[in-house]
Amino acid sequence: MSPARLPDDSQLTSLPTSKDELCRRLILSLDLQSNLDDATAAVLRYLRLGHPFVELVDILALAIAREDLDFHAMQVLEAGVQQCREWSGGRETEQIMVAVVRQLAAFCPTPRAAHHIATTALRLDRGDKMYEES
Repeated sequence: MSPARLPDDSQLTSLPTSKDELCRRLILSLDLQSNLDDATAAVLRYLRLGHPFVELVDILALAIAREDLDFHAMQVLEAGVQQCREWSGGRETEQIMVAVVRQLAAFCPTPRAAHHIATTALRLDRGDKMYEES
C-alpha cells in the first residue's frame, strides 16, 4: 500500500486562515464518515499557520471524547503529542499530527455512538423510563 500524500500548498491555500474557523472545519470534517482528506488538510493548514498547538490537541481530545472512542484513541493522541514535543515542531510535527488525525477520522463518527444517541432520544421522546431500580 502506498503512503498517503499530504495535501499540496494549492489545496491548503483555499482553506481559511482563522484558528477558530479551522478548528470548526476540523470538527465538521470528523462528523462525516472517514473524511480523511478534509481533516488532514485542516490540521496541516492549522499547523503551517502557526496557530497554538495546545488548542489543536484540545480539539482532537474533544473529538475523541464526543465519539466515546476507546482508551486507545486517547493513547494515540497522547503519543503523538509526546513525539511532537520531542521533535520540537517542523515537518515532523506535521507528519505526526496528520497521522493522529487520520487515525481519528477513520473512526469518526462512530456508528455505535450515533445509534445510541438516536435510540436514547427516541426513548426520551416517548416518555420511556430510562433507569429503574429492580
